[in-house]
Amino acid sequence: MTGKADQSKSAAVGGLDQTLEENVFKRSRLVTLVFIGGLAISLMVAACGGATPASVATEAVQATEPEAEQATEPPQETDARRAYAGTEIRVIVDDVAPTTTMKQIIDDFTEETGIVVNLEVYDETTAREKIVLDLTSHTAAYDVVNLQWWFVPEYANGGFLVPIEELEAMGTDPVWYNPSDFAGSIVEGFRYEETLYGLPFWIIGGMYYYRTDILAENGWDTPATIQDVLAIAESTKQTYGEDMYGWIGRGNRDFDAFGSFAGFAAGYGVKLLDDGGNPTLLTEPAWEQAMTDWIALMRGYGPPGAGNLTWYDSYQLFEQGKIVQFFETSDYGPAFENPDESVVVGNAGYLPAPVGPAGEHAQWFYAEGLGVNRDSTPEKQAAAWLFLQWRTSAETFAKELRVDDSPRFDVPSTSVLNSEDYQIAAEEAGMVAYAEGLRDTLLVADPWYWPFVPEFAQVAEAFASEVSGALSGDATAAQVLERAQVKIEDILK
Repeated sequence: MTGKADQSKSAAVGGLDQTLEENVFKRSRLVTLVFIGGLAISLMVAACGGATPASVATEAVQATEPEAEQATEPPQETDARRAYAGTEIRVIVDDVAPTTTMKQIIDDFTEETGIVVNLEVYDETTAREKIVLDLTSHTAAYDVVNLQWWFVPEYANGGFLVPIEELEAMGTDPVWYNPSDFAGSIVEGFRYEETLYGLPFWIIGGMYYYRTDILAENGWDTPATIQDVLAIAESTKQTYGEDMYGWIGRGNRDFDAFGSFAGFAAGYGVKLLDDGGNPTLLTEPAWEQAMTDWIALMRGYGPPGAGNLTWYDSYQLFEQGKIVQFFETSDYGPAFENPDESVVVGNAGYLPAPVGPAGEHAQWFYAEGLGVNRDSTPEKQAAAWLFLQWRTSAETFAKELRVDDSPRFDVPSTSVLNSEDYQIAAEEAGMVAYAEGLRDTLLVADPWYWPFVPEFAQVAEAFASEVSGALSGDATAAQVLERAQVKIEDILK
């Protein structure tokens, strides 16, 4: 099962032992820019830490090389999957939940193709640094690289990845490759300036978590819109005072909080940058209403200290039973259904983020995928392309539902999400409500609102600092937007 509860590998950051949960994308912030070969490298560290890791955990896994002489039906030389049998490729990935499931079935790929996979697994920060170093120095140490979707513009501008269109020209596997099967609009997260550079294996969307028992006890309808959410927040305040809060979300100053309020604003039909890359905070009137409502929810209906709330604070308060409504990424269900740490087991509801005035769902989009190194040899690129097709196929995602260790439900495959196997696996795991809510969330996940530019982290942090300041003080939405516009324009000059 993917999610916060399963990310337990620790890393030493700033002298403190922190779990991998604190290293994944939504806990990170930009701390420095380093220029290597003209490329701006955004070094990411955990939001709760403040320094580059002093030590990192490294793991290398080599898939078992098949012994052809033992096969009952030796593969034919004409089998396209075995055209590169004996080729070795190096693959670097983040140590996240989908990696746990992949490692349990990676031998299947080698058995099918004869390609030997040397898999290297690192914490997010270390993987990012190694990938950037390899790409900018053109050493071709890795043939397949992990792609956090928000770095795709940076890699594309550097010419470091082979476009998927070029890889398709090498041939496609009729079973493994079906790009129309990817859930929601996830594949768009790996497209930059109309060119696709990677294929996704992991998707996270914006989820609305709520207390089903509290709503039922008070006769409140399950909300469908942001206005309904505001009404429940007000009713909670009137009914429970400070014993329970009607809303919580991220309010801290780091760029990871941007995903929360910018995704919330997507429900109002606005995005930070227009198609020409210009900030829209003062030209799109809906921004003011979106930020007015966000500030009202956070400052008026959330717990004290809204301007400092992190993802960790927010989920902790929800699982302690102190929050009625929670807007976050879609990977917290396993924690909320874990009786060893949660008091809301069986009383948490899971839905896609509500719809805003523009008829759009609020969002909190994140995805990871894989790309092929431009500097690898043609033979290794072809073998790597086969690996990408296998790793992102419905066949592989279906197997991940059934692995022994931490099966996952956040698979970016429409056919698997809608399959009977998905439902059965959810029932066996006792996670039906969450799995169904997750499926519905992933199917509407869409990155359309994101500032998809190389400077995204600086832009996001500039905006987040203004919003956080308003939550801690008394600034209005209009003042927040005006100040953030000036900062963002300066960054994008």
